Amino acid sequence: MKKTIYVVIAVIGLLGLCSCVTSNSLDISPKTIEGIPDAYPIVKKAPNPILLGTYSGKSTYTKNSWSITRGITYWLGKKNDKFVFFAKQTFLSGRNTDSLDGWRGLGSGKCPCTINGNEIILHGTRRIFVQDGKVYYEAPKVGMSPFELSIVQKEVK
Repeated sequence: MKKTIYVVIAVIGLLGLCSCVTSNSLDISPKTIEGIPDAYPIVKKAPNPILLGTYSGKSTYTKNSWSITRGITYWLGKKNDKFVFFAKQTFLSGRNTDSLDGWRGLGSGKCPCTINGNEIILHGTRRIFVQDGKVYYEAPKVGMSPFELSIVQKEVK
């Protein structure tokens, strides 16, 4: 009987651990992006249609002998005839984990976001861009080389 109780407690603990891991998920559900955005990007030039939809990717790089994993998922679409940009980003370095998610653009202290044709610039230092028909993400100021993002869902017009 005691053994069974310990097994049940261990299973509950593992399930709790799994729920913590999935809470850092990079998934963007339709429910996440419904409603009215609280920030809108600056649009210098309409985005290349390849950028529209949901894209996701992760990359690991080394900086100052630390292994750093950075992930991003974004959704770019239109609401009320305005382009909107929602992003989820995770950052894992050693034992530290950080994540950011939300609408990007001007408004309520949000991270600046500029759309300029073939590229989306975040924070002025990170970039999502189209090259040879593929979508990439890079953060050169932190030592991260470009990596390809995978299409999750193409934006439906």
